[in-house]
Amino acid sequence: MNETRLLLADAASDERFAYAAALRRAGHAVYTAATFAEAKATLLRTSPDVLVTQVRLADFNGIHLALWGRRQLPNLRCVLIGASDLPLEAEARASGFFYVRFNDEQTVLQATTEAIMRDRPRRHWRRKRLTSRLAAWIDDHAALVLEVGYGGFCAQLPATFEAKADTPVTLDIPGVPLRAQATCRWVTAADVSGAFWCGASLGDDEIRAGSRWRRLVDALPSEP
Repeated sequence: MNETRLLLADAASDERFAYAAALRRAGHAVYTAATFAEAKATLLRTSPDVLVTQVRLADFNGIHLALWGRRQLPNLRCVLIGASDLPLEAEARASGFFYVRFNDEQTVLQATTEAIMRDRPRRHWRRKRLTSRLAAWIDDHAALVLEVGYGGFCAQLPATFEAKADTPVTLDIPGVPLRAQATCRWVTAADVSGAFWCGASLGDDEIRAGSRWRRLVDALPSEP
């Protein structure tokens, strides 16, 4: 069995050392990061199978790190560690992440093991990152579609976009043309100042075999 690569992000050095030691004793290759920026750089360098991160990373949010990481590595599993916080926990679980309320080593190890053993990632179909961004409109906001898959898409939108998780949105791609109904699953700040990323899923009618959406996904060029 191939060795599982883990990235552990924790601003507290004592916790970071303890978690890393426990995970290494379980036979995993563990990379560590103390800051949000260091975690992003390490993720790109090591391509881990699982991200384990504190929800609070100094002035940054571990959920945003997980969402960013999932854009870079579509099959990335994520475990978030945080005290009981219902809004944060709901946001994490809605995005398909593991959320643990207790920060003892055994709880973190168990959650990480469960993430590793999960047979399939959150999505039924893997997304493909487009070689050129696709101009679109989402609920009357100019958007750029960055990734597509049979089940949905990820797009970049302006700060005026106000959709929340689990709310309906309408996707218009004039150049095709195509109009589809979708559900916004998550929204997070993008690397581009004043912009947001939105992940959305399409309804069963839109993604059935032979649908226009599937044909579009198959036709669009993607990064290798």
